[in-house]
Amino acid sequence: MFELQGPAAERSGAALIPAFGNDYVPGVLAGALALRDAGPAAERVDVGYFIAGGGRGQPFSRGTLNSLIGVAAEQVHAWRNGGLVREPAGVRMRSFDVAGRRHPGVTIGGTEQFALPALVPGLRTVDVYLGWFGPASPLVHAASRVTPLLDLAPALRRGATRVARLAASRASAEPSAQTLARSTSHVVAEVFDGTGALLARTRLVAPEPYAITADLLAWGAHRALDGGVQGTGTLDPVSAFGLDELAKGAAGAGIVPEG
Repeated sequence: MFELQGPAAERSGAALIPAFGNDYVPGVLAGALALRDAGPAAERVDVGYFIAGGGRGQPFSRGTLNSLIGVAAEQVHAWRNGGLVREPAGVRMRSFDVAGRRHPGVTIGGTEQFALPALVPGLRTVDVYLGWFGPASPLVHAASRVTPLLDLAPALRRGATRVARLAASRASAEPSAQTLARSTSHVVAEVFDGTGALLARTRLVAPEPYAITADLLAWGAHRALDGGVQGTGTLDPVSAFGLDELAKGAAGAGIVPEG
């Protein structure tokens, strides 16, 4: 959308705002707020998405699981050394402090890699980590070594994906309402300078991901209808609405600073 449809949309006067839900508005917002606090020395941003407190029960729909399976077997984009590159999903892993405990996450592609360098042109690295796999994160990280081989063997990719989707088909079509009601979303953004020193950290908390997505989509649609979108082409949430306005809209969806 950013690289292909964006120029055509700009020529026609249209605005495209992709991924306007839990994927990936909270991370863009947290990263932008942390960058504002960090100042001009910022060179790297790490963003992590986590869910806590749900207890036992299925927290995701079958469709979400199938989406994760599709992403896990693909090359994703990343912002490294000041530019976009392609790499396997999960190729890097690190842990974040979430609600007083360390939780691991593995790298994924998001809109943060497009949005945050546009805010701070000197950024060298933007990494987005997904912490939904919990103790299985090391397995996802290890499996990333196989992804380049799947690119060379399409039949092997299809077979591995088929097996994974068969396993996912045993999951319920809908997530557990009780589990979602007990769940809290956590998004952490950390900004570092060129030496690796931490400059700023933003922590956001929110309801479960499906509620976040529904409320953000409704808010964004109303703002667009009222002429609240700034610019044309493919836009990230901050470019589309402005940081302060986005923070207000996110707060309406329950996405607020921790504490």
